[in-house]
Amino acid sequence: MKIWLNDIEYTLADNWKQVPADRVMGLLRLAHEQPMTERSKLDALQLINPIPPRIFRKLVPWQVNELLQTLDWVWEKKKEGRPCTHFEHRGVMYYTPMPQFRTTTFAEYLTGVAYLFQAYYDTDTPRELSASRLVATLCRPMPPDLNRLAPQWSGDEREPFNEHVVEIRAKEFLDLPTGILAAIVQYFVDELKWLYESYDVFDDPIPKRNTPVEAAGEYDWRDQLMEMKNLRYVVAEERIFGTVPEVMKAPVNEVFDALERIKNKETGGRPATSNPQTYDEAD
Repeated sequence: MKIWLNDIEYTLADNWKQVPADRVMGLLRLAHEQPMTERSKLDALQLINPIPPRIFRKLVPWQVNELLQTLDWVWEKKKEGRPCTHFEHRGVMYYTPMPQFRTTTFAEYLTGVAYLFQAYYDTDTPRELSASRLVATLCRPMPPDLNRLAPQWSGDEREPFNEHVVEIRAKEFLDLPTGILAAIVQYFVDELKWLYESYDVFDDPIPKRNTPVEAAGEYDWRDQLMEMKNLRYVVAEERIFGTVPEVMKAPVNEVFDALERIKNKETGGRPATSNPQTYDEAD
C-alpha cells in the first residue's frame, strides 16, 4: 500500500508477504495474544511503520486513524487449518505436518514449541532465526525411499524428525517468503490450541489471546517449556511407552492421552476416554 506524505512515497505492508522478515514473528505474536483493537493495531503499526518518526509525530489523529484501519488484515485468516500440503524452496519440496498432530512425534512437538517460544519471547536470539528453526522442525522433504504400502508407514510424507538436522536446514529458510512463514506459524499455533483444548494435561501452556503485550512480556516461558519437557519423564516412569527416548518417538496425541489418564488417576477422577478425532486433508 502506497502512502504519500509531503510528496514522499512510503510503502505500508498490507499482507504478510510485505512484512520485513525480522518483524514477522513480533507481528504474529501480537495477533495471537491480543484481540483486534485500536490499541493493538497501533502496536502493529509501530512494528511495521515505514514512516520516519520525525514525520509520523506530525500526523494529526485522523491521519493516524486512517493508517490503523489498513491493518485489519493482521488478524484475518484466509484459510483455517493446514495451509498447504507442501511448498518448494530453493528447488526442494518441503511437506507440512498433518492436521491435529496426526503424524507428529512428542520430540517434534517439544522442539517446535521451544522455537515458537524463543521466537516470541527470547530477546537475545534474532526472531527470524528462531522462526526458520521452527519451519525446519515442522517442514521436511519426503524421504527418497518412501513406501506408502509398507506396513510400518505412519502416514507421514516427511522424512523422520531429526533435531540435529534442524540447525543446518534452518539456514535454508532464512530467506523463506514471509507469506509462507506466517502461514506455517499460524497453522502451528492453531494446532497447539487444538491440542491443549482436547487434552486436560496442564493449565494455560501459552498466554491467552486477551493477554496484553505488557503482561505477556512477563510470561515465564522458560519455566513453562521446562514443565513441558519434564512430561516425558512422567510418562516414562509409568512404563507406558518405555524409556524416555521411546516416549520422545511416540505420537504426541498418544503421549497426551497417557498424560491425561495419569492426571485423572492421580486426582481420583475417572479415566479419560480417547478423544474422537477427524482429520481433514488440505486441498
